[in-house]
Amino acid sequence: MGEHSILRYNYMISMRINTQQMPGQIFLTWSAPIQHAVQRTWRWYTVAASVTGLLLLYSVWTQAWTFTLLIVLIAIIYGWSMRRAIPTKTISIGEYGVQLGTDVMGWNECAGYWLLQGENYVELHFERSRGKPRSTKILVGQTNIQDIRAVLSAYTNEFTDRIERPLDTISRLLKI
Repeated sequence: MGEHSILRYNYMISMRINTQQMPGQIFLTWSAPIQHAVQRTWRWYTVAASVTGLLLLYSVWTQAWTFTLLIVLIAIIYGWSMRRAIPTKTISIGEYGVQLGTDVMGWNECAGYWLLQGENYVELHFERSRGKPRSTKILVGQTNIQDIRAVLSAYTNEFTDRIERPLDTISRLLKI
């Protein structure tokens, strides 16, 4: 490891503690939600309310009070979580790594990236070779995908074989 690499690595470690601004030249930066907003129709709400009502009736009929409590708690937590706004973060891609919000990932930590094309959105996913969190994602928004690929290809690999995690697929299909 050269002296410049050691200094850069030590600087990136110190950036984890004090994440004010990423060093070096910034090539791309944008702000976007960390996930896409789900649009639910009246049909979705009707089906969800019907299933919840049937489960509640069944739990009362069988006197499964723990199950009743669980259904009520899940409904309350789900309703509360859907009222929260989707957080928006700023991503900066530069010569020393990627900064997403306050999290900095140096190129030596980045195993690669991949893009998930949704119905009307594109998600940019980064995977770490070590450390936590193992992966991070953000919506691309209005940023040109070819510009993103051009910048990232100079520093890390694009994983073209990655797919959405099964729980994310289920969540997206059920619109939860």
